[in-house]
Amino acid sequence: MMNDKKILEEMLTVIMQQSFLDGYLERRGLYGKPRDEYTVEEEKIYQDGIRFAHKYVLSNKGEQMINIQDKTLRTISAEHSQWVDSDGEEGVRADFSMINLSYVNLYKADLHKADLTEVNLYKANLYKANLIEANLHKANLYKADLHKADLYKANLHKADLTEANLHKANLYKANLHKADLTEADLIEAIRGNK
Repeated sequence: MMNDKKILEEMLTVIMQQSFLDGYLERRGLYGKPRDEYTVEEEKIYQDGIRFAHKYVLSNKGEQMINIQDKTLRTISAEHSQWVDSDGEEGVRADFSMINLSYVNLYKADLHKADLTEVNLYKANLYKANLIEANLHKANLYKADLHKADLYKANLHKADLTEANLHKANLYKANLHKADLTEADLIEAIRGNK
């Protein structure tokens, strides 16, 4: 017989999965579609025996809609660059929202205007990355390397930048409202909101 704690954990998992599904559909203008057309699977990410993140995989009639492994990050970045350069006429905007990208190497990646809402970038390498006007709302950037990254006008509202390396990063006009910068390295970071 399950104990109360196990039952509560399972109930919270279902609530979180449904919340993720609702948010995903709403952002893509699909809200209101029958939920039974979709399934959500949860992968718990552990570090040193402690659960610190979740990865959700959303499927539609058995076909994955979110699967970062189907394309390389390089391909996604190239398509995104094409989208930026053509003002949305060509290519595809990079959408990494709610995806687990912990430890990933995004050295010098072009993520200008990319959607990184609630992405997990724990300990990711974003050295010299172009994150101009990127949406990093509620992103997990705990211990991420953002040395010399360009975050001009980036949305970092409620982002977790605890112990992040922002040495010489450009944070000019970035939205840092309610962002957690505990023990972040901000030496020589460009700041200001003018």
